[in-house]
Amino acid sequence: MKSLYPIALLLYLLPSIACFGQDLYREALPRKHTVSFYLGSGFMYADNGGSPRTFDLRFQPMMAFSYGKQLTPMVKLTATLGFQGVRSNEGVFSESIYRQWAEEGQAYKFTGNATMFDIVPVAYLYPFENHMFRKRINLYGGFGLGVMSVSRTQYVFNETGDISQNASNTAPYIPVRIGLVVPFNGIFDLGIQGSLMYTFSDELDGNVGYNNRNDHLAQIQLTATHYISTTPFWKKWFIRL
Repeated sequence: MKSLYPIALLLYLLPSIACFGQDLYREALPRKHTVSFYLGSGFMYADNGGSPRTFDLRFQPMMAFSYGKQLTPMVKLTATLGFQGVRSNEGVFSESIYRQWAEEGQAYKFTGNATMFDIVPVAYLYPFENHMFRKRINLYGGFGLGVMSVSRTQYVFNETGDISQNASNTAPYIPVRIGLVVPFNGIFDLGIQGSLMYTFSDELDGNVGYNNRNDHLAQIQLTATHYISTTPFWKKWFIRL
């Protein structure tokens, strides 16, 4: 009778061992696609938006979503759709400047929203073949090409009452991103990212030519990234049974 105990124990443990092996196999399948969510704050560097030197800029909330495809162990291609509030900081300018802008038909303040879409290849400092072999901390950076639309209400100074106008402009931009990520678990990353949107337009704030530079956006974001599997479910669950 005692001789049957090892056989019974083996039969009892065999399904558990098989399930463990299947789970390990499924987790090890390459996940070369990611979806990410970004939440943070940003500002617009604009003619009527204040100066970064004195840090008198108006930060506004932003959020974004992205899809990524790992092309090589080092490079991932990302497509990002983002939204950010934008506004001026009219309180840092004198009334004489308001009058000058009024004579030129330039807005002294505005408030609105920016919608952005861009494609950026990013390179990791520590390449990885498989999501299971990510470093505890990784750094990345990259730049690409995008298009931005800014819809706003802008105001031209007038002593009897500001003249308000609804306006919208679209412009191409070069996005520059750097970030830090740490694995939360096998299929999730958490991190922080900084972004600069270098645009080719000086008309996004309703004021042209005051600082002789184009209008640009900058953001700081918290990030959450999920590594998704594109392997058909029947291959993951039944092929290795």
